[in-house]
Amino acid sequence: MSVLERYLCFPKQALSRVPVSLGTQSSTLQSRLGLQTAALDKPCRLRLPVGRRALTGRRLLAQLAGPLGRPAGSKPLAHQLEMTVNLSRVIPLAHAAEVTLNDIRRASFTFLARRHSPAVRYPILNSFDHSARDFRGLTVRQSRCHVSLNTISANSMRFAISIPQYARDSRFDDGTFRAHLQRVEEIGLFESAWAQEQVIGAAGSLAPLQTLAYGAACTERLRLGCAVFVLPLHNPLHLAKAISSLDCLSHGRVEVGVASGGRGRPFGAFGVDAERPVARFNEALALMKACWTEPEIDFDGELWKLKGASMEPKPVQKPHPPIWFGGSAPAGMRRAVRHGDGFMGAGSQTTAQFAEQVRVVRDELSTNGRDPDTFRIGKRVYVHVEDDAARGRHRLEDALTRHYSRGGWSEHILAGPAEACTTGIGAVADAGAELILLNPLVDDAGQLERLAAEVIPALS
Repeated sequence: MSVLERYLCFPKQALSRVPVSLGTQSSTLQSRLGLQTAALDKPCRLRLPVGRRALTGRRLLAQLAGPLGRPAGSKPLAHQLEMTVNLSRVIPLAHAAEVTLNDIRRASFTFLARRHSPAVRYPILNSFDHSARDFRGLTVRQSRCHVSLNTISANSMRFAISIPQYARDSRFDDGTFRAHLQRVEEIGLFESAWAQEQVIGAAGSLAPLQTLAYGAACTERLRLGCAVFVLPLHNPLHLAKAISSLDCLSHGRVEVGVASGGRGRPFGAFGVDAERPVARFNEALALMKACWTEPEIDFDGELWKLKGASMEPKPVQKPHPPIWFGGSAPAGMRRAVRHGDGFMGAGSQTTAQFAEQVRVVRDELSTNGRDPDTFRIGKRVYVHVEDDAARGRHRLEDALTRHYSRGGWSEHILAGPAEACTTGIGAVADAGAELILLNPLVDDAGQLERLAAEVIPALS
């Protein structure tokens, strides 16, 4: 069932499937997405007028002509429905049929009703995402009725979850890993799952690309990302090829996090000049984008040079998977606005520090004249729900100390009863996070259930 078909489901009435036509200036592109509506008195068509090249992440107008059906004992109510949708990313026309719930930032409906129609309430079923969405219903009155779905407004929180990517003592429990990600997808509250990169360290953390490839085989809809690849430590050609391959294997579900790396990174262990990581980062990212978008790659950089080269296959997502920037320096946040699709605050940043980062990002968006709806802001949150707050904090701090081989995490974590965790996550959202990446490190399966049952519903 497509996201458009899930949006308009009227209960207790016969449902019929309506073909959808993408109304572009070119008549060559047709797509049958399918839409479920109430029983129709006559056939109708959903028209989606878009630009020549892409759904630009701005507004997409859908218009449903014809009566929407009738409740028992009454006349047809509406002749027309207009739906306005804000998309969170650029979607090429070739992939317009792949619009998913994760692509929609805001949706509103306008009903044009027949004169003198009585007021009637049509509940919209929360059928596209389990019971966490509460759509209360909408009322059709005599003339024009406008309804906004605040539960998916641009300012609402979206949630992601960390991937338990461990093989401690060189033992990987594939059954538990598969079941965990499938349960994340089944719950339906998380738009994505994220791995981390730790090449050198004693945490027993699996490499992110291989973890995500395995995760793609275990899931069907869940988006998959890494936050973050320290780009100067990678050969950009190898990384571009690997990410493009992963996007193909996952059928276009990849998110890419990148950062330049800060002080303390072992650049020398990777044969990288520790004095110029930013220059290497900028050139590497430019080369990766060229590999993803250009049929013939001519690249004359300081570190990498290509002439008449090609790299296939290209990513499924166009022009490339969404690119999130990490980091804490203001210059890095300004780079994110100029060259990325989002900013992901680190779990090592306090909520107050993150709020200041958001201010820098928003100032840069304004300075560059960039629409904030085209740029997402997220934050990783280390969290552990435990009725005994002291025990919860001890368990989470101990896990972080083992993972990063350093302590001092007390100000950077949320641990305690569900109410306390809810309050803390709410503060992160108030600071500007649109995507909350929840990162438990102890009892991942148990924490997943508690977060889904006790924390997220209170925030939604």
